[in-house]
Order: sequence, then C-alpha cells, then structure tokens
Amino acid sequence: MTEGNPAPLPQRWSHTAAAEPTVATTIRRRLHQWSLELGLSRAVVDDIVLGVYEALANVVEHAYRSVPEPGTMTITAAYEHRTLTVTVSDTGTWRPPTPTTDRSHGLQLAAAVADELVVDHRPGFGTVVTAVWTNPVTAARSQSAMIEGSPMSATAADLLDTAPCGVFSVDVATARILYANAAAARITARTSDSLVGTPVTDLFTSEFEPVLTALMDVASTSGSDSPVGASAKLTGATVRDAAIAVSILANSLQTPTGAVSVTMTLHNDTERRVRETDLITARDDAETAQDTAEAAQDHAEAALDRSQDALGASEEARKVAEAEMTQVQILASTLQRTLLPPILSAPTGMNVAAHYHPASIDEVGGDFYDVFPLDNETWGFFLGDVSGKGAGAAAVTSLTRYTLRAAAVFDRDPIAVLKNLNTVLHHEFHGDDPRFCTVVFGTITPGPDGALVHLASGGHPPALRITHDAVVDFVDTTGGQLVGALAEPHFASVSVSLQPGDVMAFYTDGLTEAIVGPGRTRFDDEGGLESFAARKGPTTASRIVDDLTSLLASFGAGLQDDVALLAFEVPPADADS
Repeated sequence: MTEGNPAPLPQRWSHTAAAEPTVATTIRRRLHQWSLELGLSRAVVDDIVLGVYEALANVVEHAYRSVPEPGTMTITAAYEHRTLTVTVSDTGTWRPPTPTTDRSHGLQLAAAVADELVVDHRPGFGTVVTAVWTNPVTAARSQSAMIEGSPMSATAADLLDTAPCGVFSVDVATARILYANAAAARITARTSDSLVGTPVTDLFTSEFEPVLTALMDVASTSGSDSPVGASAKLTGATVRDAAIAVSILANSLQTPTGAVSVTMTLHNDTERRVRETDLITARDDAETAQDTAEAAQDHAEAALDRSQDALGASEEARKVAEAEMTQVQILASTLQRTLLPPILSAPTGMNVAAHYHPASIDEVGGDFYDVFPLDNETWGFFLGDVSGKGAGAAAVTSLTRYTLRAAAVFDRDPIAVLKNLNTVLHHEFHGDDPRFCTVVFGTITPGPDGALVHLASGGHPPALRITHDAVVDFVDTTGGQLVGALAEPHFASVSVSLQPGDVMAFYTDGLTEAIVGPGRTRFDDEGGLESFAARKGPTTASRIVDDLTSLLASFGAGLQDDVALLAFEVPPADADS
C-alpha cells in the first residue's frame, strides 16, 4: 500500500480448511490483520478475535474429532453497511453437553463480546456460529472523542476544540496524530483534517526530533499522572514562520483495553506571552471593579450560581463514573467466569476442591484450572498462569485451555501435551506481542489402593503433597521452563503415588509471592507454605483449599496477583462412601 494512494480494502473473505488447532490459529491471525486493515480500533479487534476464536474452538471440539478423518471448518467475514458479520461452520457432529464434560461456556464468552451471536446446531451436518458487530468503532473515530474508548461529553469536547492552546492526541504505537483541535491547526498553519494521520515528528524541525521522541517515551511509560514538558520549534508553512518556538506538555492515557496514546498540549510562546498579559490586565480590572460594594455583590452572587452549577455537574459526573465502573466490573467478572469450569467433577472415588481469588474486580486475570475425564479410568487436569491481564490475557487463557484439552485427547503424555501447547503459543505470539504461561498438566488414575499421578511442569511452582500421616513435601519438577517463550523448551515430569488419606495441592505464584513484611518480604521466602501446611496436619482436599483461602484473605493489600487453587484427595479407607 503506497502512502497517499491506499489500495482498496477487502470487504469480504472466506477460508475453508481441515479443523485442526494449528489451522485455527492461522485463521485467527489473518482475521486480526484483516480487521486492522479495515480501520477498526484495536479494542474492537481484540473483541472480534476473542469471540471468533471461541467459535473456532467450538469447531475443534466437534469437527476435529470426527471419525475417521478430521472434518472441515469454514470462516466467512464481511463488512457491509457498517456491520461486521463473521460466520464459522463445520462438518462435524454436534455433541450436546453432558454432566461430566465442560462445553458451551466458550460460546458464552463469544456472546459476551459480540453484539449478537446465533448458534445453529444441525444434527448430522455440523454447527454454524454467526457473530455480528453493529457499527464497530474505527481507529479514525470522531475527533471529539480524541482517544479510543474515552467517555467525553459534548460540552467537554466543545471546550477542547475551542481551547486557546493546541492539543494533539498521538498514538504511541505509530507516532501518528489521532486528533488535533482548532488551536493546534492554527499554530501549525495546517487544517485539523490534514493533521490527523500525520507523523507528529513531521511538524518539528529535524534537530528537535530526538527531543520529541524522548518526550513521548517518558510520557507513555511514566507511572505518574503529571505531564512532562519540553521546548521545540515547529516547521512553519511559510519561510517567515519557518521556526515557530513552542512549549510542549505531554502525558499519557491508557484505555481499559491497554491501548496507549500521548496527549500533547502545544503553546505558541509569543501567543502565550500575549495571553499572560491579557490575563494580568483582566485581573487588574477585576480588582478595580471590586472597589464598589454593588459590583462585589454582583460578582459574589454570580460566583455562587456558578459554584452550585459546578457542584451539580460534579455530582452527575461522579454518578456516571460509578455506573461505568460497575459495568467494567460486571464485564470483567463475566469474562472471568467463562474462563473457569462452571462445575468441577472429581475423578472416580476421589475428592476434588478448587478456588479462584482475583486480585482486582476491575480486570480479567490470567490464572486458570480444569479437571476432565480422558476415559473411564483416567482423568486429566491442569492449572496455570498466563502473563498479563485484561482482554489480551483472556484470549491467551482461552486458547491455552482449549489447546490443552484438545492435545490430551490425542496424546495424554504430560510432556507431549505441554510441547503441543508450546508450539501453538510460540507460533501465535512470538512477534511484537509475546505471550507465555507457566502450567502444570497431569493425568490421575484412581485405583483400589490409591491413585497414580503423572504430571509435567512448564516453569510452574511445585505441587504440595500432604500424606495421611502429616508428612509434607513438594513434588520436585525442577528444570521445567516457561511455555511459549522458547521454540524448544525443557519440561520436567514426575510420577507420584497417592495413598488413602493423601492430598496433593496445586497453586499459582500469587500465593507464594504475597508481600507479608517489610522490605517486600514474600510469604514463601523462608518456606512459609510448607510450614503452614505442616501445622494443619492430615487434611482433606476441601479443608486445605479452605485454609489457603483464609490465608489469602489475611494478606490484605499484600496479595498483589490472582491466585488459583486445586487439590485432589484419596479418601481414607475407613471414610464414608
């Protein structure tokens, strides 16, 4: 695509292929690129990709496991009349949910992010999932919004457009201007329309380009709300104005989806001095006017009226902000529930317990777990922690859960399952947006005298075993590396026999890394977890999860990350059936 003469964007495309996990990830990447080329905002693209990938996962659950050969899946996407419609269909056989399998909640997640979702189960002919987004937000949205996803009233937008100082909003990823108000257009001797899409560095003389780049870097990465400033010179539209001296203030804004932009306030130094003089004159006139009691009374009454209006507007703004925060929390909670199993089934003859503790109700975390049957005798399980938070982490968590389940169907060896997941994550996220996770995957086979556990770890904290006679130790999986970070990582595996009365517990690092003392002392720096379990003596799956849940609550503000807990128990031989 050449600058100034963009090629026409594709408004429709479709693709048909075998319903295999690796093909599904390739389609996901192509949909992501196509949506961005349409000009849709990154926040909307994240929702579209997340929703469609859940539909593709539904295909893998049905068409991929068709006998004797995998079925096919077809995806068709069209953007017409400001409406995006994506249809995913397969030629597999629909399997309705059963009490012992975890199905359909992925489509609930797709429904949560789409404006409309229709699922058509065709017995004997596969499934058709249609997702619709009506009037999706584009990257070149109305200038009055200035930054994607930021709620701005019409009055605030008018004040911004008529402000005496220039205002830019600059996308950090591309360094291009997203918005420019009227004063910015006047100071730069351009139009607002021509400024939008222009690299911000093009507006300044070449010697100030490093200053501008550094200013954006500091503003976009600073954890403070205070702006940072610099002086520079604009490249004027005429020879006479070839070097316009300006002052710049910059700070960043991050939307709930993670997109970052930098807002720059531009002051023409000459105009600023004139305005300062005008303000001083106005102040002197006001002081003179206060010499008469009548004028003072008039000013006081006017000030009181303005104060009451401002108080009313402030209260209304507070109510709006609280309502918006409630909606964010509801959405985060809904997304989080779809990433965890709604019902946790225990292996035959065993007990199982689990708990998820979010560090914040405003963000979707990346911790996950699941337990599911592989056949009549053996069950699979996993627990892990995806890097990051928010919609991006939710997409990776969803991909990880379905990949682990699908991989275990074909080769239940724990090392093989983790290698399959590593291939998918490393292929999908090795570029500008690397994603990885720590995870433990295993199989558990109950028997008449206990249970046999085979497990493998990819960089995850070791499991905790508490025997029937109160012996506490960690299951050694030293050497396992992060999943998705390397092309060919090493994973550590081990087999463990559980006797009647034994308990094995799994957890994420939010538990062990909780801050419990001065100097950022962590809970497990001195073996705190092993000591805690030893004090509890012989236990059960539900009791150890309850005890750890109470421990998490006692950490208060020291608990800075999400925590997932999962425990298995072989009941004592004399326990009630």
